[in-house]
Amino acid sequence: MTATITKQIKKDFENNLSGVNINRDVLTTIDNYCKEPAKDILALSGLRRTGKTVLMMRQALSLIDAGKKVTYLLAARDSRQAELFALVNEAMENGCEFLFIDEITFIEGFADWADWVYNNTILKGCHCVIAGTDSYGLELAARDTLFDRIRRIRTTYMSYDEFARVRGGDIISYVQKGGIFRDVDIKRYINTSVVDNIADSIDRYENANRRGLDVLSSDEIRTAVIKIISRISFELTIGLLRRQYKYSDLSLSVKNLSGSVTDFVLENEQDIIDRVESEFGLNEDLSRFKDKELENILRLLTADLVELDVIAQYKHTDLRLRNPQNESYLLTQPAGRFQLTELYLQAISHLGGETAQLLCEAVSADIEGQLIEAVVLNETEQKLKNIAGLQSKRKYDVFKFNADGTEFDMVVYDKDIGDLFLYEIKRKDAEEAAQRKNFFDESLSTILNYIKKTYHSPPLKVPQKYILYRGDAQLVNGISYVNVEKYLHNLENHGL
Repeated sequence: MTATITKQIKKDFENNLSGVNINRDVLTTIDNYCKEPAKDILALSGLRRTGKTVLMMRQALSLIDAGKKVTYLLAARDSRQAELFALVNEAMENGCEFLFIDEITFIEGFADWADWVYNNTILKGCHCVIAGTDSYGLELAARDTLFDRIRRIRTTYMSYDEFARVRGGDIISYVQKGGIFRDVDIKRYINTSVVDNIADSIDRYENANRRGLDVLSSDEIRTAVIKIISRISFELTIGLLRRQYKYSDLSLSVKNLSGSVTDFVLENEQDIIDRVESEFGLNEDLSRFKDKELENILRLLTADLVELDVIAQYKHTDLRLRNPQNESYLLTQPAGRFQLTELYLQAISHLGGETAQLLCEAVSADIEGQLIEAVVLNETEQKLKNIAGLQSKRKYDVFKFNADGTEFDMVVYDKDIGDLFLYEIKRKDAEEAAQRKNFFDESLSTILNYIKKTYHSPPLKVPQKYILYRGDAQLVNGISYVNVEKYLHNLENHGL
């Protein structure tokens, strides 16, 4: 049998790491794992082109330079289980202390036999670090054969602070390119990194079907996943259009369109959705499922996408709706949000008529500002979630807030000590009076009444008011202007 799993040596690491001088934050976690007694497998999971192989090679090279016995195996798509087992046994017989297995999920049935790797490495005192393009397969293994015997590091999410150090660039660069290490075609990237990942794993592993997804064919799974991602992106895009129309003074081209119409309405939304989804090559329309059945399927797959860090969840409170408290979603990688939003704008401009075309032109100029809001909301939620985990007595709610005539881009409320933080988030680098309109009178009363009603007590302190923008720090009429990049660099110390 021809060998398909290659042993990587120091020269391979040095060649692959040439020009890579900055390490991602999670490398510290990998290094700490290697310093502890071997108790569980460490798995790097994440979408393609998020740095998994670079992280593993960097750690392996560091261990070799420290005089440790390291074996690094790189699997291929046609690699076989027997070949891997033989190489692992050989490494252990030669006194291997640290075993790295890259692209382990290429090997058929990984999630079914992953416990063999644990039994023949960790139980023999050898640290084992694995990674694979099939992050869904790793997730299935963690639920079943490696339950309570695996520690995972997710590489898909990269904060702005880390992006600025690793790749360099300002907040606009992060909005356009963040989360993906190379320029990609977003349609192909989503198909290969997300859709095929989940669909292939559900086909390959029986335990993937325990939660009601076995009713779907492979093409139907692909269609359902694309519909979830598409729906999230479409809602973001429509939100941008409606907001731009409402605040028409932001663009002269739209200002002339405003008249008796109170809100922007797109009459052929389904045509636009169909146009974009067709570009992903959908093969099924899912029409054989009743509405409730389809919603349950989408709910299950949405939970998987959250678990895989493909999408992130946040709270959106909108008092204009019958059910005001909603869970909303956005793509974890800023580059994905940006490119899919542009894809929808192109479709809307093409199919939506003259009004939509003018609005899309206006939104295109302002899209970065709206996506900066998504970055701040997501990163604040992520950071405060981590703080809550470390300090269990402090609990925060982070949400976007809308009511008639009132909007706050982000609200942070400390439920234990009653601190309330109100934020407006702007792309501009200059201070303007219009930016502060929501912090006074009726708008302020609306949010204070909501807090009192929801949490059964008013804020215990005067609300702290912030405007995050791209200019310098200053205080205007009791409102703190804070540079948005400095805020994201220094989340832990921003009074939260």
